[in-house]
This record gives sequence, C-alpha cells and structure tokens, in this order.
Amino acid sequence: MKKVAVYGVGNLGMEILKGLSKRGVKLNKFSYNKPGAKEKKLNLNGQDVRIVNSYYLKEQAHKEDIKKHVSYIVVTVTGKVLEKDIDLLLSLKTPLIILSTQYDVEMIRNKAINAGISVVMSENMAFGIVDFWNKLDKIPKVPDNFRVILQVIESHPYYKEDISGSAIIGANKFKLKGVEVNFSEEQRKRYKPDIDGDYGCIRSERDEITQEMSGVPVEYIDSHAYHSFFLNILEDESDVKTYLKKLYFLLKPLEVHTIPGILEFEVNLFENSLDITHNINGRDIYTEGVLKSIDFLESQEDVGVFTGLDVIGVK
Repeated sequence: MKKVAVYGVGNLGMEILKGLSKRGVKLNKFSYNKPGAKEKKLNLNGQDVRIVNSYYLKEQAHKEDIKKHVSYIVVTVTGKVLEKDIDLLLSLKTPLIILSTQYDVEMIRNKAINAGISVVMSENMAFGIVDFWNKLDKIPKVPDNFRVILQVIESHPYYKEDISGSAIIGANKFKLKGVEVNFSEEQRKRYKPDIDGDYGCIRSERDEITQEMSGVPVEYIDSHAYHSFFLNILEDESDVKTYLKKLYFLLKPLEVHTIPGILEFEVNLFENSLDITHNINGRDIYTEGVLKSIDFLESQEDVGVFTGLDVIGVK
C-alpha cells in the first residue's frame, strides 16, 4: 500500500500528520520541512516518521522513495515557498493536495496541467469556506448610489506571519460587488505578528487576552481561525436594507457547514448590518479536507487539476 507524505511540516503540517495517523492513514517514512529546520523523529500511532529538510528531495534516493512509496503529497508551505518549489514537487510525478495560501493560482494550475499531475488546489481545506467564496461570486452588486461598507475581524495564533488569506479573499470578493473595502497592498505590508493590528478595514487579532475576550476557547488559543465580516449601511433606506436582506437569504444556507465544536458558520441580519462569521477551532477540519481530497482523487478516472468545489460537488 502506498502512503502519504507532507511537504512543509510546520504547525499545520504536523497537525495534518497527526490527524491522518489517528484516522489510520499510512504515512511515508519521510516527510519534509523547510531547509534549516530541526529534524525530528516521530512515532504516530505506531508509525515511524522522520521529518527531514526539504533539500533532501534534490537527492535521487529521496526522489525514488517518493515515486515508489507515496500516493499523495500534502503541501502546507507558504504561498511564496510553493511558487519557488512547485517545479521540484511536480518533478516527483506524485499527486499533490495543496493547502498553501496567497500564491499565483494560475501559474501553479498551468504548471500542474503541463506536468500531467493530478492536483487538488484549494486555498482553504475547510470546504464550507470555499463554498462561501463561491457564493460571494454570485451575489448581486450593491445598488447604484448606495453605500455598503465592509469591516473584517480575523483572529489567529500569535505566530501567524501574515494577515489572514481568507480575510483578504473575502474582502476582495466583496469589493468586486461594489462594497466599500478599505484595504491595500501597502496596508498589508505593515503587518506585524504577535500583536493586534488594524490594516485598513481588516483587524488582525493575535494577542491571547484579546482572543479570550473575543470568545476563543482557551484550549484553542494556539490553534484557531476566526473570521467575521460586517456589511454596514449608513443610509436608512429601504432599498439598501432590501439588498442586505437578499444577501442574507443567499448566504444563510452556509450554516449547513457548521460542525459543532469544530466549524461554526453564522449569518445574521440586523437593522443596519449583515454579519457573517466562520470560526474554526483546531485543525481537524483541514485533515478532513485532505481525506475528502484523497477520496475524490481516488474516484477520478482521468488526471486533472481540481478545486475544493470539485471535491464537494458544488457548481
């Protein structure tokens, strides 16, 4: 039986390895971390896994190990590292499940197509959030002459190195629909880890006390992804309120993705605002996304490049 390897065993990659092992998935004897990271030897539910530096994949022995023994490589590196390493990963001729965020999607997709490798590339393995983005693509535009203003609060552990990619994707999709979004690349560059910060309309919470006060359970302070999008209106006009009500009925079905204790989806309509929240506790949801991706690829007769929407069958 072939096995699964992880490329990018940082915090998320380690949780994916642990989650897969708990579910009885066979793990390759090697997984890979960034160059310079400390090597580790793990025993996960009776499986021995050695975490080595990714530069080992330039050696023929490791390339042959992947080709012979690995069915899927789960990629959890940052978007910038993915762009740099994609040629190496595709040269292994092994299907990829990419969890990376904030990368050149078209470039990666085109390279994967040309390489003839099956790939699931989803900027979020919590597929309910992918469905949220899909629905945002289909909502109507803001009526002419009315203002709808976006505010976002996102909370992640202190060590997160950037503003939430999910927050930025959501904000950009609302902007395309005529919502006023105060966020720029310059504001993004001002990001500082480990402290709370306001970057245009996006507030990034990283302080543990703030997070606790905001409702993050103590046991998930080091492993959570909370997002709230607030669509606010200034004019007390029936047409704008009707617009918000229309969005409410289009987005309310997203609550079906709620998994108690793991993923909370809420859509609430108020007098002058529409609030959308998706909160994730822990990283089990990402392991479930990887498993769904594996099952999906197993069911495909042809090689292809697929999205999270393909995996869950949403058009």
